[in-house]
Amino acid sequence: MEIQTPRSTIIANSHLKVRLSHALGSSSWFVGLSPVLVFAFMVVLLWLTVPQIFSAGGLRSYAVNAAPVMMLVLACTFPILMGGIDLSVAAMATFAGVLIALLSPTLGPLTVPVVLAIATAIGAAHGRLRVFLQLPSFISSLGLLGLLTGSALVWSRATAMPIDPRVAFLKDIGGETFGIPNVVVVIAACALLLVFIARFMILGRTIYAIGSNERATLMSGVNVSRVYTAVYAISALYAALAGCMLASQTFYSAPGFAANLLLPAIVGVVIGGTAISGGIGGVWQSLLGGLTASFFQTGAILLGFPPAIQNMAFGAIIIVAVAINIDRGKFGVVK
Repeated sequence: MEIQTPRSTIIANSHLKVRLSHALGSSSWFVGLSPVLVFAFMVVLLWLTVPQIFSAGGLRSYAVNAAPVMMLVLACTFPILMGGIDLSVAAMATFAGVLIALLSPTLGPLTVPVVLAIATAIGAAHGRLRVFLQLPSFISSLGLLGLLTGSALVWSRATAMPIDPRVAFLKDIGGETFGIPNVVVVIAACALLLVFIARFMILGRTIYAIGSNERATLMSGVNVSRVYTAVYAISALYAALAGCMLASQTFYSAPGFAANLLLPAIVGVVIGGTAISGGIGGVWQSLLGGLTASFFQTGAILLGFPPAIQNMAFGAIIIVAVAINIDRGKFGVVK
């Protein structure tokens, strides 16, 4: 005998879904304001608990330490705007650092340009292969993460390696200009480049189109393969720059020295209001979220919280942020 659900129950469930959609959906006013509120809350909290971070020296130290995370936030932004994700950015930063240490005795000042070119080529190949094999970005980037992590371990023999002091770029990026850390200038320039691409280039408009509806974009005649190639090349390039920033701090490279930066980078993007489902958000939102995540990480370190607690907090933040800003209209069934 078939059991039918009463019409009143169906209507009640429908109304509940609508209320949840309005409460948690991407069109809610709260979603647009929440990144600013969270950032303001984090600033006030740190001001009350660790006020020394807001001194001139504290802010300078914060900027240097937060720079790699901010660069990885930028690296993650375009893939997430397209409705995908690049889980390999932290592994690429580690891989770039190991390559710099390996090649610097031979290439000297040319080391960093060569490593950045290699990283960009790997990212482009990743994007092209992802489209060719029709793989979800989660799977393709997870596979690349394993390849890069394994390569860094093998080539470094699982030990820290010194970097040749002739690598002038690392000295420059680790220095200051008029009291401002050069990493801040690099991040600002990289962010402005992404903003220009997003607002004034066909590539940027196509990224948003793919994030909103990839099938419709493909049917309109857009070469999606080229877009993925460009986006993942940029992502890998920025991740390699994050590796350069890490290497400039100590002139040493070690396998896994960027492993703890993946969660803060993803948190920075999603907490800034860029929807994990794609099509919503942007570079400035990601930067605001990155500042929030970096403030949280710095404050946790100063307050003595171990890395395990930080990772637990970042994991919880990702769940809450995605629940708030995901576009549920793109998913008939959430699996």
